[in-house]
Amino acid sequence: SFYMPYDTLLKKNGGDETTDAYSFRMGMASIGAGLVHNTMQAMHRNNVGLFDKVVRIFDGFGVGRRGVRFVGYWRSPAKVLRGDGVYASVYTDGSKALAVVAHLAKPHVDQDVELEFDWKALGIAGPLATATDMMTADDPDFAWLAKRKAEKRGDISKSPVGLGDFGTKVLGFDGRTLRLHLPHHRFAIVRLGP
Repeated sequence: SFYMPYDTLLKKNGGDETTDAYSFRMGMASIGAGLVHNTMQAMHRNNVGLFDKVVRIFDGFGVGRRGVRFVGYWRSPAKVLRGDGVYASVYTDGSKALAVVAHLAKPHVDQDVELEFDWKALGIAGPLATATDMMTADDPDFAWLAKRKAEKRGDISKSPVGLGDFGTKVLGFDGRTLRLHLPHHRFAIVRLGP
């Protein structure tokens, strides 16, 4: 199970974050820890915007559908060539991949990581050609959630939905090795395709 401190630190105790900013930061850490284990943390008191974005990315790839399988980091779908405390698990349908990469170490160190994918272990015939950071990709569908909150409609009127700076960035992909900037306690979801 997950533990996530949901409530912001009071100003009188040194707190200086808005509820949205705090829940985004804490959500990035706790959701990333779950995603590499094929587990999604419940939305309750979490950043609804972050939860919504991950669910839509997974739905768009087909996670949970017949023919899409999960290969956990412990089965070595991608070898971490550079990076400390970095874990990578992969969803695949045999023709493309969705890599979940998370920084789970204690040190607050942003790092550039390198991952080398094992296409054979993933059941993919040959190298893939494209890598897209889905968390930072253009997302016009997110606007509906912010609009719904602004209109104070439904059960999210008091829920945090604001997204912060993901800080992740694909630095390069040569068909086998992915280079990625990954801030501390963050995760990236990278779609690898033909």
